[in-house]
Amino acid sequence: MDNFTNMQGGYNKQQVNDFVDYVIKKTEENILTIKKQKDEIEYLKRENERLKKLEDSYIYIQNQVENTANEIKANAKYEAELIIKEAKDNASSIVNDALLKAEKLNSEREQLSKSLKIYKRKVKSALMEQLEIIDDIEVL
Repeated sequence: MDNFTNMQGGYNKQQVNDFVDYVIKKTEENILTIKKQKDEIEYLKRENERLKKLEDSYIYIQNQVENTANEIKANAKYEAELIIKEAKDNASSIVNDALLKAEKLNSEREQLSKSLKIYKRKVKSALMEQLEIIDDIEVL
């Protein structure tokens, strides 16, 4: 379309009009394409902003989850240490109670052993007295 026929008085009017129509058509197509591209660019900018906000939200949530997990682990460790300390204290208390009971039982055993010895001496003494009485009865 860049070759125009030269006629008397200028260029061929129809060719010029066809060329102008072609330029107008191409310009309108270009304008429409540009408008579509601008709309698409705006859409992509909005979508990019939405995704950026979503990513920021995910990062914030991930940090919150990590912090919460760390707090839970720290609390669990602290509670475990408390449970272990309490168990050790309870075990110490049980051992001390058992030792006290053992000492008490040992003391009672020793007391019973002494009492038995005293009882044996008394019985032996009573029997000896009875034997002496029997010996005295034979003498009479």
